[in-house]
Amino acid sequence: MTATMLDGRTDGQASQAYLDVQRDLVADAAKSVGAAANQNLADLRMAVAGTANDSPEAVLDRLADGGDWRGTAVVSAADRSLLATRGEVVPTERLPAVDGSALAVTTSPTGQALMLSVVTLQGGDLLAATSAIRLPTAGTETGRALLLVTGTGKIISTSQNNPTAYDTTLAKLVAAAGRKALTAEPGNLLGPAADGVQPAVAYAAAVPDDHDELGLAVISATNAPTTDPIPGGAGIPPAAALAIAAVAGFLLVRFTHVRPVRRLRADALAVASGALHTEVRTRGPAEVNRIATALRACQRTFLRTRSEDRRPRRSLPVATGLTVATVAVLGWSGAVALVFTSQDVPVPPEVVATMRDQAAGASDALRRSLNEGVADLRAVAEADRTTLPTTMRELAETRPRYRSVYVVDAAGRPGETAGREPLRTAEPVPTGAGLHQQGGTGRVPVIFAHVPLADGRALVGEFALSHLEALLSRAPGHARIVDGEFRTISATFGYVAFETVADGDLRRAVDKARGGAAVAEVARPDGTQAVVSGALLTGGAATELGWTLVAQRPVADLALPTNLQARDAQLVAMVAGLLAFFAFGWQLVTVVRPLRRLAKVADRLVAGDRTEHIVAQRHDEIGTVAGCLELCRQALNDGPARLGSVRRPQGTATEQTMLIAAATQLFAPVRRPARTPDKRRRQRAEPVTRHRSR
Repeated sequence: MTATMLDGRTDGQASQAYLDVQRDLVADAAKSVGAAANQNLADLRMAVAGTANDSPEAVLDRLADGGDWRGTAVVSAADRSLLATRGEVVPTERLPAVDGSALAVTTSPTGQALMLSVVTLQGGDLLAATSAIRLPTAGTETGRALLLVTGTGKIISTSQNNPTAYDTTLAKLVAAAGRKALTAEPGNLLGPAADGVQPAVAYAAAVPDDHDELGLAVISATNAPTTDPIPGGAGIPPAAALAIAAVAGFLLVRFTHVRPVRRLRADALAVASGALHTEVRTRGPAEVNRIATALRACQRTFLRTRSEDRRPRRSLPVATGLTVATVAVLGWSGAVALVFTSQDVPVPPEVVATMRDQAAGASDALRRSLNEGVADLRAVAEADRTTLPTTMRELAETRPRYRSVYVVDAAGRPGETAGREPLRTAEPVPTGAGLHQQGGTGRVPVIFAHVPLADGRALVGEFALSHLEALLSRAPGHARIVDGEFRTISATFGYVAFETVADGDLRRAVDKARGGAAVAEVARPDGTQAVVSGALLTGGAATELGWTLVAQRPVADLALPTNLQARDAQLVAMVAGLLAFFAFGWQLVTVVRPLRRLAKVADRLVAGDRTEHIVAQRHDEIGTVAGCLELCRQALNDGPARLGSVRRPQGTATEQTMLIAAATQLFAPVRRPARTPDKRRRQRAEPVTRHRSR
């Protein structure tokens, strides 16, 4: 097992760690596409709230005030004719079947991929709008492109300028991944490796909430660098060391346990059978020598010799050899685990760059969600004042980013509220529209968006930390948001609000990310080798918060060849340690403890205590020695004639053995009485009665 699992052989394929981070990257990008589709529908629903009496032009005018729409139109539900339009032409022929709301994918006249969002107006007509589908930046220096592909494998959008600049193998993989993504979980497809690279694609389907699949997949396409092939053989030295330790332990136990006990059994049988001149050997562990001393004492008594027996030879306890053998195997386990897990693991730069892109994607998702919160409140504030409570309630119920939406007066005191109880302390909100983080202490941070109302009040929307944490989880590993004073605002797990980040590597990553570009590097935060990445939340109202995302993912979590070998080493070390403990416990129960108990009984027999019965509790060599000692004890009480003359076929150990007198005749003749002539005649005269069974 050690030689095989720790072989370290690699076949020159793309690193599994690189494939894993590529898959995670496209899964996050697909979530972003789905979230953008959800936001489009939510913006349309918010824009049409309370427009039952508005004309189609008025509806489009209201929609133009918010959202990044390429084209908008009001379409008749009866014949799909245009009633009003703004911006680019909306392809009415591509409108899907609408049941309240619907999504579809189309293209602009220039070939750009567009998301077509449709909702039903209160009068029954349809409001349709198109928006661009944007993919995250892929990091062109890594030679990777993010593609938006249909279920047929057609590329409709890409993060690079030339979506067709791929070889034939990679193009086939992209087409196959587009078809497979719609029916399978996110995964990878690989081509044949050649010249140090291997075509690789990762795929994931874009699925909005509460809607069927769009028929789109996000795909990462790249010629991944292969790892250098390693011939293997790294498991032979530790396997040889384990074999040496195992054989040495076997021989040690053999010479310190097995042989001395077998010699003692042979000598005990000889003494118990009456061979009193047999030499009882005392070469063995201390417990064996003490039992042999008791047998010698019995010999002296039976032979009526007065010569004092030598004291038992000083020797180590019977558990010494067993302990040494166990410690040797455990030491091997610890050494293997230490050697294979204590070294720093080289991380390919492609893996580090992909984690940087993941951090940038997570920060971009956070930025968009925060900015969209301000846009939501603007749309509600511009609605009819009579419908304000209704639109507030709809906003709080349909948007997971909010925990509560409410109106505050000039002093900041909350009034009409939708959702949960506000956490914000009553104080005047900042002027204008924007984002704000209240205070720097407390149980949880309070982040809210605010928009002024026409009557001097303000509309406030508090963000749910659970929503921010869900977006933050797209970053690699343990991610957190820190403010300008390095205080933790939110994290994926295990954090204290406003706890200051003290680790130097994390603070250095935050400082680098504040320069504007996302960063990633291999460092040792908290003494553990990890990939540390960071990205600044910049753009729109989110810039006011001054937040930076910083994440750390332990290198040990990556499926790198060195890590895989280290995990196998830990498994092998654990198995060897468990086997060593099991063998130690087995020998302790079957050999060491029974010998210790029998040695104590032998000591009492030497001291002159002949009253206690010696019970043979085991059917093995030690049980045989105990039975022989019991015969010697009985012979000491009843005379040496007991030795070798009787055997106890049955009964308990405490019952006295009784001699049965020998039988003088095995079978006695049986005498039958003679029959008289009258009796014979009566028997012949009696009729025979036959009985028929029913």
